[in-house]
Amino acid sequence: MNSLGLLFNILGTLLIAFSFGKNLADAYQKDKKGRKIFLASFLHPIWFKLGIWILLIGFLLQLLSQFI
Repeated sequence: MNSLGLLFNILGTLLIAFSFGKNLADAYQKDKKGRKIFLASFLHPIWFKLGIWILLIGFLLQLLSQFI
């Protein structure tokens, strides 16, 4: 059960990471040295929510494996 929880945690983390991406309008900010810092956009809110739930299930599975 611990390994299954770890797999869920990895999958949830990847879903959260891939829910963000390059800003479609190429928006950026400039830092104090004048360098451009391109902004990320929240592209896939469903992936984000699903990733949070999968991550939560993974942590609960790992927690339960300690008691069973």
